[in-house]
Amino acid sequence: VINALFPKIYKNIFKKYNSMEMLKEVGIGFLVLISIPILTLMFLLTVLGIPLGLILITLYAIWLYLSIVISSTYIGGLLLNKIFGKEMNSYLVIFVGIILAQLIALIPMIGGIIYFLLMLYGLGISYHMLKKAKQSK
Repeated sequence: VINALFPKIYKNIFKKYNSMEMLKEVGIGFLVLISIPILTLMFLLTVLGIPLGLILITLYAIWLYLSIVISSTYIGGLLLNKIFGKEMNSYLVIFVGIILAQLIALIPMIGGIIYFLLMLYGLGISYHMLKKAKQSK
């Protein structure tokens, strides 16, 4: 669905990142993970801000879910490019990435940590995509 609705965003997922840029994206994802609930609580403390706070927390939950899909797509694309050496069907890339992320999450002890880092990475990537989309308007 993401690929059909936002094909330009899908193409931006596969920007080549080195390890420091990936770490930067994880850090930005952590800041997003912490700052939006604080902002939501500030809205919920005021009577006029309650509807906005509820909308914000709903959008935040959707964003958290989609961050896993975005980072899984990146991982699936890397894996399939390494195996086949060419660009694959986007739906296959998303499918392989999500399956791989779910298998990683099943690993005892470290699976949850890696899955959390994938979520942070996806938050960081999607934050930059939203920022870039806003600047291009």
